[in-house]
Amino acid sequence: MSAPTALAVRTAQVAGITLIAVARGAEFEVFTHPERVEGAEAPRQALAAA
Repeated sequence: MSAPTALAVRTAQVAGITLIAVARGAEFEVFTHPERVEGAEAPRQALAAA
């Protein structure tokens, strides 16, 4: 399992898709549009700059 590529994150952002990945049990990472997921934190700055 791996995280989405920078291209995938940019594409999801532009397309308005909420991208969630790297799910482990009850934990997961939200890469785009975290405001749509209750309790999610803002995306990592490194990915937002990619």
